[in-house]
Amino acid sequence: MELNAGFTALIAVSAIRFTLPITILKWPLGGFLLAILGDISDVMILQKWPPDIDPLYYHRFDKFFDTYYLFFAFLASRRWPDRLVKKTAAWLFAWRFAGFAIYEATGFQAVFALAPNIFENFYAFGAVVHKWFQNYRLTTRRLVLWLLILGLPKVFQEYIMQYRYPGSAWPFFRDNLFRGIYR
Repeated sequence: MELNAGFTALIAVSAIRFTLPITILKWPLGGFLLAILGDISDVMILQKWPPDIDPLYYHRFDKFFDTYYLFFAFLASRRWPDRLVKKTAAWLFAWRFAGFAIYEATGFQAVFALAPNIFENFYAFGAVVHKWFQNYRLTTRRLVLWLLILGLPKVFQEYIMQYRYPGSAWPFFRDNLFRGIYR
């Protein structure tokens, strides 16, 4: 049986997205960055060799693998010594996971605008602090400030991707943010 290029690309993307997040357990920051690159690469790979699949299937496929790599980040965050950071990470992951579960149960994509992936930015922040700034301690006031700094861009991104331009966010970003690169 011969596989077409689109199906082969989907298998390759699946292998990348399944394998890279495991590295987060060994290298919490480096593995996380690799997982994000894997997430980004699927758009580029599947645009070059598009599989013959329903866009809704791809969206569910992408959200599953997003949640999969975030779960490994959540596991790594459980090893952080700062209790406030650890509890905040757990709450943010649970919030995003609840949004994912609601989406899977209902297909209501805009739920991601209500459950934005603030955990992703917060985890990156926590991993950097844990790796290079071990003496930095978050107070409640600092935590609120950091959540605003890290969360507001994610809220905007989720609004654009999940509510304002569902299913067409990549062309929006490509045409508005990366205009010179992709023309």
